[in-house]
Amino acid sequence: MVMCNTISMVKSAQRQTGERKALPRRFVSVSSQAPVIIDTAAELFLDRGYEGVSIDAITALVGGSKRDIYALFGDKETLFRRAVEKLATERADLFREVPLSDDLRAALTSIGLKIIEVLLSPRALALHRLIISEAARAPNASEAFLTNAPLRAYETVAQLLRQHAAKGDVLVPDADISARIFVGALVQDLQLWALLGKAVSETEQRVKAEAVVQHFLDGIDIRRGKDVG
Repeated sequence: MVMCNTISMVKSAQRQTGERKALPRRFVSVSSQAPVIIDTAAELFLDRGYEGVSIDAITALVGGSKRDIYALFGDKETLFRRAVEKLATERADLFREVPLSDDLRAALTSIGLKIIEVLLSPRALALHRLIISEAARAPNASEAFLTNAPLRAYETVAQLLRQHAAKGDVLVPDADISARIFVGALVQDLQLWALLGKAVSETEQRVKAEAVVQHFLDGIDIRRGKDVG
């Protein structure tokens, strides 16, 4: 299934750059092929792992030569990092789709459900497994993953808390730490179960999100903006 998606993605990208593809090879900028190369490499890495992907396999799908890829990225590890960055950003961008209510409980529940949905999606789990398996070999890729996935989730929640704190709805001494606690409580056990192959139903996801929101709000006074203690 991943390989079918890979081929479809390559064809789609080629259609989007159809005018340039129609030109003789010597007139096509190598750098203009970078997005297609990264997209293709990302799908291959997800499907086969780092060791299972060769530069030849990538050029077989996107065309060009190994020299072109090395000219663009320098080495396979750098291409891997760029692919991971692309995959992580793709997941993190989904957090922006959540319409947030003016009510803090409703807003936390909405973003909580979205975080669970995103991090438990098949692509996110595949990326997580890939990063864990290659962390020692490619620390730069691990850093790209952390910057563009978990940290984006923390930032989304922290920004929400700051907005409500600014309105006087709640007192949050450190929004960044509170956001990390919230996200960790949301996904820690669910993500582990999913990584080990256990299906997590939508009902289980909602029950978990609502419970975490309740416990989180129990620690703050959303009426007077004071610690409950």
